[in-house]
Amino acid sequence: MRSTVLSTELGSSGRGPASPRSKAPAVDAAVRILDYVGRHGTSRGREMTMALRLNPSTGHNIAKALVQRGMLDFDHETKLYTLGPVLYALGVRAVEAGNGVVAVAQPFLREWVATTRFVVFLARMLPSSEIIVVEKEESSQRIKVTVDVGERFPLSAAALGKVFLAFMDPSEREVRMKKLALPGYTNNSIVSMPEFRKELERVQTCGWSESRAEYYSISNAVAAPIFDHAGCLSHVVCSLAATADMRGEDLSRYGRALADLAARIGETASRSKAS
Repeated sequence: MRSTVLSTELGSSGRGPASPRSKAPAVDAAVRILDYVGRHGTSRGREMTMALRLNPSTGHNIAKALVQRGMLDFDHETKLYTLGPVLYALGVRAVEAGNGVVAVAQPFLREWVATTRFVVFLARMLPSSEIIVVEKEESSQRIKVTVDVGERFPLSAAALGKVFLAFMDPSEREVRMKKLALPGYTNNSIVSMPEFRKELERVQTCGWSESRAEYYSISNAVAAPIFDHAGCLSHVVCSLAATADMRGEDLSRYGRALADLAARIGETASRSKAS
């Protein structure tokens, strides 16, 4: 019997932050094309340019250039674009050249799913303040809430955003906080900046964050920071599930357990880097 998935895909929710005007529009368009094809698996040229609001001729020429470079594949029979082999090679190199968190995290993520049955994932923050999922271990439940690798969330995304903001450099936090909007995603969302700052202080004290149906009304979440060998925030590990499964009264227990898991991932990555 096929599993039923309640997906939290950002693309379908329309909750991503607006893209700032690029100083290199052709490069920006190429990245957006790759991101669009990656999120949808396949795409026709016209569908892609319409969705991204690109000039059809410009979009076609950029896609053609990406095909020539091996970053996209194009099937002449179906007229569909898919991601190309060069991107896979680049992805492997990115993991190898990184700080090792993604490379060492899988056993720990599997341990979490074996214990809780909830999806768990690693995320990083981009310079744009978007948060991107870089690795995950899928929930073992038949009916589940899940995310996809490559999925993006705004910095205001409850559990994730709280950890990134709470544990980043204080001066950087203040710069980002000045630009931060607090939309009322659900009736439980924190929309008051003084209340949000108070919540960040709580996160700093206890070492993990929670979302009580603050971003999606159907799910609760916990998140914790992963620090690198220098003690700087590297990644955030987050787990979420339907409110009926990850119950509010159990969030403290899950939060403490996830913080312990995050610490072990960070320590293992640091040892791996040192060796």
